[in-house]
Amino acid sequence: MACPRESPARPENHIRFSRFNSFPDGLSGGLGGAAQDYVRDHPQIIQSLKNGLDDRTNASIAIQEDVASLVGDVCQQFGRLPLVRGRVTEGLSFRILALDGGGIKGAFTAAALATLSKQLNEPIAERFDLIAGTSTGGILAIGLGLGLSPLEIMKFYRDRGPIIFPVMRRHQRLGRWARHWVKPKHSQQVLFNEIKKAYFTGGLQKTLGDSTSRLVVPAFDTISGVCHTFRTPHHPLLTGDRNTSAAEVALATAAAPTYFSAANVNNAISDVPYFDGGVWANCPALAAIVEAVCYLQVPLNRIDVLSIGTTDEPFSVKGKLGAGIIRWNRSLISLLMNAQVDSAVRHAQQLVGEARFLRINTVTNEGMYALDNPREIESLFALGNKAASDPSVLYQVKSRFLNGIEAMDWK
Repeated sequence: MACPRESPARPENHIRFSRFNSFPDGLSGGLGGAAQDYVRDHPQIIQSLKNGLDDRTNASIAIQEDVASLVGDVCQQFGRLPLVRGRVTEGLSFRILALDGGGIKGAFTAAALATLSKQLNEPIAERFDLIAGTSTGGILAIGLGLGLSPLEIMKFYRDRGPIIFPVMRRHQRLGRWARHWVKPKHSQQVLFNEIKKAYFTGGLQKTLGDSTSRLVVPAFDTISGVCHTFRTPHHPLLTGDRNTSAAEVALATAAAPTYFSAANVNNAISDVPYFDGGVWANCPALAAIVEAVCYLQVPLNRIDVLSIGTTDEPFSVKGKLGAGIIRWNRSLISLLMNAQVDSAVRHAQQLVGEARFLRINTVTNEGMYALDNPREIESLFALGNKAASDPSVLYQVKSRFLNGIEAMDWK
């Protein structure tokens, strides 16, 4: 392990220095002297190496003295180090934050962002050049753009979630279940009122043009039957949403069919009802990359994406391969949504490269979390905190996204 000139050469100082500065560590063999003694006396250091190799392999490398084998081991580590490959010298990385849809499960996302911000002592919105959000992720994205902190957004889920998705008694649930066959399950007006309370502090109305961050918010145009993207005026030819109400856009991207009615949005062009952007971009990472490349002329090899999900479930079609409507029931919706998200993630990774795409998510038991159960908010907070507290996640987020470099000014 070569020590930087600024760091005292003692192994423990080198390791502390590299961790503090988010430098990756590798391991070379036949260390000898102080380094060998340090590794022997502190075997846990091998477990924290960021070289893509397991502990047993690292332990064998530490005592490797054959030069030919050692060279191969070192080269293998270089290929696995968590570095951002392909970084160009013409400019800094263009950092994208993409937030998935998922109803009340957005509490997971909010907690993950709050944990990252707290652990790394960095703001969120000021460090990303583009923030994309769909459905509940859209509510999050717009909130960040309007200056809300992740902690304030967590408070939105905790305080307003039970109002938007009320818990009912057994006889009330039966009545709502019956109405759900012919009407949306929840009140659009209640959702709209709570969004406005969160966004419009002091009664001040805010538009997408008030966002300090570039925003991309997917929705679905119910009149034309086409995918639609609401955006901040970050392109001279795409300024139609500059004066569009931020709350109306949030309502539109979260208007999930059967859960809420279509939401009308008044902008400079027309007054159109929209459905949830999750019908085509529940993971908005791909839409954000397209925005950056096609409209902002950002080279693919400069794009770095942090994508945050809303938890996932094990995939299974057991017993349904030859089933009809009754046996598929809600599983069909889950199948379509999971396939759509998986497609977006895979294509985004292929476009920018896996080393430039970081996904934070967690897998839960099947059926454990509903889209509209506020009783699960605290549990989702805990899951989001745990996922974002993973040392490898913090390491990459600090070195690539929350690294003290402000987003490029665009206004």
